[in-house]
Amino acid sequence: MSAVIKYLLARRELAFFIALTYYLLVVFSHEKVGKFVERTLDVPMGRERYNLLVVISALIILLAFLLWFTPRLVRMERNARWVIGGITVFTVSCII
Repeated sequence: MSAVIKYLLARRELAFFIALTYYLLVVFSHEKVGKFVERTLDVPMGRERYNLLVVISALIILLAFLLWFTPRLVRMERNARWVIGGITVFTVSCII
């Protein structure tokens, strides 16, 4: 990852082009993706079932992340464990 960052730091124009392309793809496709989700999931299922599906999916992804992350957190040094663990607990509490 640091090699990619160093590569992009040396080529500022390329980094700007990549960032601009990413921004434009996200912003301009947002409405189309929203309409697609509405047509395929929200209308047939109803708003409450759709929201329940989103919450269950997010909790499954969060649980998978925590199962992957917890053993790595335990193996870290004590100071890093407190900092990263605190940030993780704060983030999870914000999500819930």
